[in-house]
Amino acid sequence: MLSKKTNQNKKKKTKLLIVDDSSNNREAINYWLSEENYEILHAANGISALKTCEAFIPDIILLDYNLPDMDGIEVCQKIRTNKTLPFIPIIMMSSYAPEANIIALEQGVDEFIEMPIQPAELKSRIKATLRLKEAISESVELCKENKKFQELDKIKSNFISKTSHELKTPL
Repeated sequence: MLSKKTNQNKKKKTKLLIVDDSSNNREAINYWLSEENYEILHAANGISALKTCEAFIPDIILLDYNLPDMDGIEVCQKIRTNKTLPFIPIIMMSSYAPEANIIALEQGVDEFIEMPIQPAELKSRIKATLRLKEAISESVELCKENKKFQELDKIKSNFISKTSHELKTPL
């Protein structure tokens, strides 16, 4: 029983990147999530968010819609088009406009939260989005395994074909 608890404590922390130009918002989110198993990274603008994504590859991103250098939509698009990055779920946050959620979802965001943020809703959406990421990761792994098995099946079929031909051919 002790080993199970030890394994749970050693469980890898989920890397969560909070991108918001308001330090108050970042600190509030950090506080709400402090008891969860997250390694929390911060970025105050889109450029630092992109650099952090490439350096640390977060497991999930909380992204503000309104950022000073480039908006959250542009940050999302750059992350989605970066082929060196794996799938990273993005939850966008905004109190900006009624259409912001529609625009964000159409441009590649996975979830949208209207501000002011309710801590319980934030935690639930993060957990749901992480379940989505886990399912996608498992699907990608299964596809890779399937491809390996198909290649092995071709090798086996080729071997059997050549072997049976050789066995039928007299010396």
